[in-house]
Amino acid sequence: MDESEALVGQGAEEEQNKMEEMPVQESMADLLEQEGLGIDFPQTGEMRTGVIASISDSEILVSVGAKSEGVISGREFDQIDAAERAAFKVGAEIPVYILSPEDKNGNLVLSFSRAREEIDWDQAEELLKSGDAFDSTIAGYNKGGLIVGIGQLRGFVPSSQVSLVRRMNSSGDTPDQRWSKMVGEEISVQVIEVDRNRRRLILSERQAINETR
Repeated sequence: MDESEALVGQGAEEEQNKMEEMPVQESMADLLEQEGLGIDFPQTGEMRTGVIASISDSEILVSVGAKSEGVISGREFDQIDAAERAAFKVGAEIPVYILSPEDKNGNLVLSFSRAREEIDWDQAEELLKSGDAFDSTIAGYNKGGLIVGIGQLRGFVPSSQVSLVRRMNSSGDTPDQRWSKMVGEEISVQVIEVDRNRRRLILSERQAINETR
């Protein structure tokens, strides 16, 4: 047998070995799946849809699949509005954010409030891409402009982005004098900047008015 024939024979043998190994690998994967070792377990920073398993006066137990249960308790529990908490029912689906893969009792540590914030950030980014205006309410103010709600988030409308009509109707030398009477008023705004990492959400009433004319 010359050298070329030896190489061909060796290649065929290696290919045959690979083909013989494939069914073994697949069956091992199947076995791992059956034993629950191939399950995609929740990780810190992930969003999941969970099912409420139980509700008490201090915590909410949530099943998030993958044979995993998580708990919303402590500060995360207190951050949920009492009226909203009262509306929760066992068996209902809710969005949750994974804060930690395990607490001292072996449960996932979950946040409902953070999950809703993440959903609102997604919405803000979509609104930035689409350029669509939306209606909201003036929730507050500071020396530089107005605070406007967008879900659980608070967006900022700089004074330069407040409509001319609204600014003409305001008067005074301090933010209290200029903006305080506007709190609670409806406002149409457009998202012009989103930075989730810096929690920066900038809105414009002027652009929204131009868009809707």
